[in-house]
Amino acid sequence: MFTESQYNVGPNGFALSSKGDEVYLFSGDAGGNLTGYYHGFGFGASTNGVSFGRVVVLLGGEDFAAQQSNTLGAANSGPRVGPVVITEVLYEPVPIMEGTNAVDDTLNEFIELENITSEAVPLFDPARPHNTWRLRAAWNSSSR
Repeated sequence: MFTESQYNVGPNGFALSSKGDEVYLFSGDAGGNLTGYYHGFGFGASTNGVSFGRVVVLLGGEDFAAQQSNTLGAANSGPRVGPVVITEVLYEPVPIMEGTNAVDDTLNEFIELENITSEAVPLFDPARPHNTWRLRAAWNSSSR
């Protein structure tokens, strides 16, 4: 374990961004030469003061996920879930038949969101109402 204050000094100091960043660990020998092993992650934006922790995901992959609470020096508290979760995705409906031609049915593609709390959840940051949710770089089935 190390903290930003231990390494955030001089011209080679670092800081992690709440807008998202990457963390990598490289192995080296006693002379400071890289020996070839490295391991790391990129992570997305977060609210200030929210920590990320390593999570083993489906099929044994790894990810850094926002944690339920900060646990510096202790076991991770587990990934933060909700209050809005994706419950269903239909990314490629059955094609529409136009005569003998099958045409992609892009009008019926959807992502279903569920609020898992009993409170209303705005789909924007109330302090910045122009920052609404949206899909970016969505794959277009017609680009196959």
